[in-house]
Amino acid sequence: MEATKGDYTKKLIRAQYLEKRRALPHGEWELLNTQLADQLRTLKLPEVRTAHVFLPIKKFGEPDTLRLVSVVNEMAPQRPRWVISRSNTGAPEMYHFVWDENTVIRENQWGIPEPLGGYRVEEEEIDLVFIPLLAFDQQGHRVGYGKGYYDRFLAKCRPDVFKLGISLFAPVPRIADTLASDIPLDACLTPQRIYNF
Repeated sequence: MEATKGDYTKKLIRAQYLEKRRALPHGEWELLNTQLADQLRTLKLPEVRTAHVFLPIKKFGEPDTLRLVSVVNEMAPQRPRWVISRSNTGAPEMYHFVWDENTVIRENQWGIPEPLGGYRVEEEEIDLVFIPLLAFDQQGHRVGYGKGYYDRFLAKCRPDVFKLGISLFAPVPRIADTLASDIPLDACLTPQRIYNF
């Protein structure tokens, strides 16, 4: 189901890139994640006191963000405080908690690793957000899983929060059906290069 010029809708991209990621042989997935970490080492990050990261959903072949956390910890003059989220499906929104050696992690109904509780962090405290996505375009818009959790979360962050998408693949030319509520990325990390918007 390859998208053709002009029909890069979120629905088509979502189906195509979910399959593309699931079809990656493990060895290729490993190589792409090594390259992601190498690219991150070349990025000049803003001052980061508090960083938000998503823990990968293994069954969907998401990027290995644990490696990226290690890279940031190596690069930063002072190790940042890391934060992860728990989804509130009733709202729907996300709550954010400090992630450390005492954090208890469980998978939710979608297979997303989440903290059971801990020290709550407000959105305004976050300096850097690693943003999950299935695909992104050359304008910095992204396609996620379609629930809108991250757009609602980013809308509550400070205007200067650094929004870094993480992708195993290069961008599509343009997502045709973006919305005014879709919050674009500041940059996107891929195995081949970093795209700045």
